[in-house]
Amino acid sequence: MRSCFHTLVAAGVAVAVAVAVAVACLSGCSFDADYGGTSLACPPSSPRCPDGYTCVNQVCTRDGAIDAGDATDTRITDAGTCELAAAEGTRDTCGQARDLTAAASAAGGTRVYGNTTGYTNDLTPSTLPDCTTSPEPGPDGIWRVSVTTGQTLTVTFSPEGWSGDVYVVDACTSTATCAGGGPMFSPVSVTPAAGTYYIVVDSRAAGAAGCYTLDVALAQ
Repeated sequence: MRSCFHTLVAAGVAVAVAVAVAVACLSGCSFDADYGGTSLACPPSSPRCPDGYTCVNQVCTRDGAIDAGDATDTRITDAGTCELAAAEGTRDTCGQARDLTAAASAAGGTRVYGNTTGYTNDLTPSTLPDCTTSPEPGPDGIWRVSVTTGQTLTVTFSPEGWSGDVYVVDACTSTATCAGGGPMFSPVSVTPAAGTYYIVVDSRAAGAAGCYTLDVALAQ
């Protein structure tokens, strides 16, 4: 009996030592993932990225590699929409509308950032049939794309802390024809005739403005 007891005690000590060694090893170890050279997708439905990476244009991109002046460059990594909008520059008027055709034609489209703070009310879609159900009296931001025959343009407008809509027109005038429009956070898809179109994000109240993201995709 005494021999069995000694054997059990020795086994217990061995197990305790093994556990202690394992805990010590684990406490001194860390997992340091290296995502270099990979392309981790972060679509709007799942925008999270690993630590040290930020979702830019639906791709997880390493922090600290910003390329000033082009907020659609996949090297730009800043967690704040307003900071990315500042890098993009002003998109207040029709003349300042940036052409998104090439970026929007890429697989998955593109995401751009804007800020309508301080902008003017250039367009009023309530005067255009089939545009939006709101008068949109507030500031608007303007972008443009060139659509070829048979292409479908899809846009999703996501404002931060204010309410608005997005619409697509064939000219930057009060007599433009509206190809379609819809509310914030909802994809709007149109298949218009070939030509140049302006994508307008607009606010539902005269004093409403702020930062936003705009997803734009062109597909055949």
